[in-house]
Amino acid sequence: MVSPSCAAFSLRQAALDFGHDYEPLVASTVERAAYVDDVLTSVSDIETGVKLVDGLQSMLAKAGFRLTKCLSNDERILASLPEKELAKSVSTHSIDSSLQERVLGVEWNVQSDEFRFTVSLAMKPRTGRGLL
Repeated sequence: MVSPSCAAFSLRQAALDFGHDYEPLVASTVERAAYVDDVLTSVSDIETGVKLVDGLQSMLAKAGFRLTKCLSNDERILASLPEKELAKSVSTHSIDSSLQERVLGVEWNVQSDEFRFTVSLAMKPRTGRGLL
């Protein structure tokens, strides 16, 4: 098992080592949108999304990483990925309206592209310790 700081360092180092061979968006996505071993980003159009995913796969492969558990709210981006690299919740290249995925601790409705926060407060006694 790799520590989170080692994983983050390794991804950033891959962006430094190989990022110059790709569109600037590819390296900057790793530098700014990667947290430990997850990447969460948004792009303005489908073409950019497809190019970004392709660039990330290629750049990270040069560093010995494999981009896996990929998910997008657009089926055209999903179609550009090999099925074995998709998130397990997506068995084909299509998106179901009930598809909910946890992303960095937040629930994401993939089809509507909305985030939802779920707070579960445990009932504690009304003592100083319970309130803290």
